[in-house]
Amino acid sequence: MRNTEAEAGTLQVAVAVILNAKHEVLVARRPEDKHLGGMLEFPGGKIEAGETPVDALRREIKEEVNLDVYAETFLQSIYFEYDKHPVNLQVYLCEQFSQTEKPLENQQLYWLPVASLRLAEFPPANKAIIHRLQLPDQYMITGAAESQQIYLDRCMKALDRGVKLIQLRTRLDSQDFLALARELEKQCRKHAAQLLLNTSVEISESFESAGLHLNSHRLYQYSQRPVSRDRLLSTSCHNVADIEQAELIEADLVLLSPVKSTSSHPDAMPMGWQQFEELTRATSIPVYALGGMQLSDIDTALTCGAQGVAGISSYWP
Repeated sequence: MRNTEAEAGTLQVAVAVILNAKHEVLVARRPEDKHLGGMLEFPGGKIEAGETPVDALRREIKEEVNLDVYAETFLQSIYFEYDKHPVNLQVYLCEQFSQTEKPLENQQLYWLPVASLRLAEFPPANKAIIHRLQLPDQYMITGAAESQQIYLDRCMKALDRGVKLIQLRTRLDSQDFLALARELEKQCRKHAAQLLLNTSVEISESFESAGLHLNSHRLYQYSQRPVSRDRLLSTSCHNVADIEQAELIEADLVLLSPVKSTSSHPDAMPMGWQQFEELTRATSIPVYALGGMQLSDIDTALTCGAQGVAGISSYWP
């Protein structure tokens, strides 16, 4: 979670995610002689004394790439420490701008498709921005089914409907689970979707591209990230302590629940949208609302700062 005391005296930076109609973002390559030289970055710069983040954003974008940006939408705040040099990024989405970008600081500029952005090419503090841009607003969790084939059939129907993020959670024995997961991994790649396995780290590492989901119990078994950065790491969280643990192990996304009453956990006290928003806006990790969610809740979740909604019953017959 954000530490206000730690942020005192940090470098305050305004960052623009400039997105065009082709779903491409404008990025620049850092000069080789600078810190993190050669890496790509989203344009922006230091917030000067007396400036609001939006004022700084507009000034920096004009000075760097000759663009006038309009209708800025706040995305997230990211606190990060580079060798004990902390920065606080105030990130804004800019979808309205003048069309005359020009490198005014001798940097190389590129319009890159959002789907092509690779974490390894950007500074570590930008990781959460890229995940927020690339992750969908729906996260499906598999429910109960009688056989491996029924699981696969229902997942295939979801993929055909456009679902792009699936967590495979089953009670199948290990052999059937592995067979199902390997076939579903193939199908997710064909549909440009991402698969998360609710299983052990050891099993997840035997797959080519599937990510890992940690429930709130397994979340506390690790003191650092248990999987490589080229795999998604999802965690279940219910409170501030859980989210802080998710941040410690550098999770890529969080399921925060229960937001509303749910039939699967009838005794759990729902947190409601107000508490959900408070917790969501206090972390830079993309958060999905879970617990009693329907597709009609997506707009509310987005308004509260969430990445989207997650669910079982709304996707699973």
